[in-house]
Amino acid sequence: MRKLEGINLEHFFDKFEENMQNIFPIKPLIKSGDLIYENGSIYINPKKLYVMNEILLKLI
Repeated sequence: MRKLEGINLEHFFDKFEENMQNIFPIKPLIKSGDLIYENGSIYINPKKLYVMNEILLKLI
């Protein structure tokens, strides 16, 4: 998630054979605007990069 382009959900599934949304609480973070889902990838909202560590902690 520390990459600006985020994580491609299809590549994640191909590598781990698991849907990322089943493992991590992504939907609430998308609703809050912390994460953005776009073009098959999830990434941290560029406006919130300054609190990236807090967002990553919410994922685990």
